[in-house]
Amino acid sequence: MGFESYLIENVNQIHNLTVQAKVHPDQQGERLLEATVIGCETLKRLVQDQSFSRTVQELSSARSYRVGSGERQFRQHDTDEFRKLVEREESFEEFLKIEYEILVKGGLFPDVVAELIQESRRALKSVRERARPASEVLDAARRLRDQACQMSDELIKQAQEDRTWEGLKDRIKRIIKGIGGAAVIGVNAATFVSTAATPLAPATLAMGAVSAALGGEIFRNAAAPLTKAAGG
Repeated sequence: MGFESYLIENVNQIHNLTVQAKVHPDQQGERLLEATVIGCETLKRLVQDQSFSRTVQELSSARSYRVGSGERQFRQHDTDEFRKLVEREESFEEFLKIEYEILVKGGLFPDVVAELIQESRRALKSVRERARPASEVLDAARRLRDQACQMSDELIKQAQEDRTWEGLKDRIKRIIKGIGGAAVIGVNAATFVSTAATPLAPATLAMGAVSAALGGEIFRNAAAPLTKAAGG
């Protein structure tokens, strides 16, 4: 596995910490602080990971037809399949069923996957109108890294103070969604791009491109500027 392996491990750990914070209110501050530190360190690693940027760029390229002499040539068929998957509701829903199974099999907790599937449905309209280019996805990764690390630094400084933790929960959910969106890109790249298609496992570059477009939009939404209310 590539970069998706540490994303899966860490996003599951962050999710677990938020659950523990809910179950044990007396440990809420400690658990949420740990979650933000893991989120910060995970995103710092991801932004510096060249395999992540290469994967985002490759799958972004698969959305538009071009003929090249590089490692992989993208065919008109891939572009047509991409449009069919995002524009036909029945095709998209079938795709999401496959996506759910792939992400769970990849190691993401079912609760996290269920939320990412819902985020994919919310992201579909934007993907239909304009799937984000690789540069915007990578910019979103840097923005979310900065937000997560700023929040982590603030919490470390304020660890000894009494404070209300409720406002942090939505911000941590954004971190989970952002890292989860990146994991969607990685897991699907490993499944659809690196694996040869068979009649029983119709892996296609187009399906990987759809996953990357949705994951990129999830990432962008997670990294959107925080409102005052969201910041707590």
